[in-house]
Amino acid sequence: MRTRSLHDDVLTGARGGDWRQLSRCRDEPPDVFFPIGHGPAAKRQAERAKRFCAECEVQRQCLAWALHTGIADGVFGGLDEDERRTFAARVTP
Repeated sequence: MRTRSLHDDVLTGARGGDWRQLSRCRDEPPDVFFPIGHGPAAKRQAERAKRFCAECEVQRQCLAWALHTGIADGVFGGLDEDERRTFAARVTP
């Protein structure tokens, strides 16, 4: 029998179940979290998405999932794709 690990808790939520059901963004249009380009409009859109993340109780789980799955685009866990790459490079030995 396999025991639960901290990694399991981060990906599924400490209370069990799917953390995505607790996400603040679950009822928002997905395009809010996938800005196109790097211009001023895309930066404003990314900042809006990050404000959702900042108030979300499962922000940590979302970021862990994005890093674990290697998702390359969009805002997840309060970080955009460039920020996640930088974060992953700092924490990966």
